[in-house]
Amino acid sequence: MLDNKQQSIKSLIKDFAANSSMHGLPKAAESKGNFRKFIWIILTLIGSGIALQHVAKIIILYNQWPLSTVVTIENNNRLDFPAVTICNMNPAKRSTLKLKVEELGFHDLVDLINTADERRKGEENSGEEEEVAEEEHDEENTADFYEALTAEYKIESAFISVIGAMNTTDRQMIGHSIEDMLIACTYEGRPCSARNFTSFYNFKYGNCYTFNGNPYITPRKLETKKPGPRYGLTMELYIQETEYSEFLADTLGAKILVHHQGSMPFPEDDGVSVSPGMSTSIGLSQVILERSKPPHGRCKTYTEEHNKEINVFAEFNNVSYSEKACMKTCYQKNVIKECKCCHFDFPCEGQPLDEVLVDIKETPVRRCNETIDESCLDRVLKEFELEHLGCIDICVPSCSEIVFTTDISTGTWPSKPLITRTVNKVKNVYRKKNITTDIFDELEDTGDRLKFLRRNVVKVEMFYKQLNYERITATPAYDWSSLVSDLGGQAGLWIGFSILTAVEMLELLYEIAKLIGRKMFGTGRVEDIKKVNMVQVQPIESSDKC
Repeated sequence: MLDNKQQSIKSLIKDFAANSSMHGLPKAAESKGNFRKFIWIILTLIGSGIALQHVAKIIILYNQWPLSTVVTIENNNRLDFPAVTICNMNPAKRSTLKLKVEELGFHDLVDLINTADERRKGEENSGEEEEVAEEEHDEENTADFYEALTAEYKIESAFISVIGAMNTTDRQMIGHSIEDMLIACTYEGRPCSARNFTSFYNFKYGNCYTFNGNPYITPRKLETKKPGPRYGLTMELYIQETEYSEFLADTLGAKILVHHQGSMPFPEDDGVSVSPGMSTSIGLSQVILERSKPPHGRCKTYTEEHNKEINVFAEFNNVSYSEKACMKTCYQKNVIKECKCCHFDFPCEGQPLDEVLVDIKETPVRRCNETIDESCLDRVLKEFELEHLGCIDICVPSCSEIVFTTDISTGTWPSKPLITRTVNKVKNVYRKKNITTDIFDELEDTGDRLKFLRRNVVKVEMFYKQLNYERITATPAYDWSSLVSDLGGQAGLWIGFSILTAVEMLELLYEIAKLIGRKMFGTGRVEDIKKVNMVQVQPIESSDKC
């Protein structure tokens, strides 16, 4: 019985090989002579091996989920104007900072401010001594040099920490106000004012102000219908150089950040620094980024609720999701969890932090101290930089994002015909607020006025260079159709294998399984019994009757 079964399977396989649509196999089965049969078997095996090798490479490539980037330039007759955030480089006015620090009892910091004031008053008579001291400092050894840098950093951090511990009202009071800074503003030739700006606090730059950032403030969406400086935003800013503190700002000017409306700006990481005495032109180009979803990419579409769960800035500033905001939230969450304090750079309360704030006995949670909590903060920062905190998995990029590229050009400003007019703009700011100051008493001649403007007033223009935008789309470079196409191409090239060949193989397996089932379960050898009815015809004998 077994021999009959083996013989039947062998005949099925031989019949399949002889009639298969796969190249080489019929030749190997039907060739006359052992040598020719051997050659065709070898060629078929070689072709099959090469085909399998290429198929394996194709499958590996497909499982890597590769992406291709498609860049297109799309024209439009109008574009939404972006949000523009401005920050004074100096986070706190020296005059009000000294009073507030003294009120809070930070006597060491008060002494530092007094020493700086005395040094500032004597700068005109000690210029040469300062240069000599700097040269001597440059000759010190490397270790002392780094110790000096660390001391400066700690002083700056101490001031930032004290300011961060103040309540919102006090922080706004010691910082530069938009009413004091904004001396001229136009959008497409139409006047704008401080009422068109919304404010937020930044740990590094203090009070920052955003134009066109909040849809609830702007009555209608601002659109640009023409390119060029005349059809953008132009501002003149008075930065109040006399209020700068050397411990908080070493650069005169303002920070300008262009971003999509509704996104959280981070001027400490992004933006353009503009200098007084200069007119800075910022030409804008809009870029739309479209990322690929899993499995090819790792982007995600965030709902408003999900954004509030992982973005601590969303609750207070009504901003949309951004990867950077999420990463900062995750870092702050781990600082609170490990160090039992909150970092002064970021908000200390909000829905994303509620989970770790429950374990903190102090309410509200204390601000971290650079001296007391230094080792813990350094440890968390190191873990964050090494991506050991899991933030990279929580903060997945958004599938769609709008960013802006900038082209920057500068020129000396103002020209002589504009000197008096610009000084009068600054004076008007104080007249409107009924504030008297002796700042302008010494600005009688043109030279003094020009010197004042070159150290105190910034002009900046922001506009679209062209009314088109760039769309960068990440698409699967190797999708399912490409996989099937390449598999069929390689298998067909080397051994002539196709979908129909696979069907033939399935048919063979079915016939083999059916044959084995009949032999094992039952029916034995099936014989057809033909019944033949035979009719015998006999001759009828007849008798002659006479």
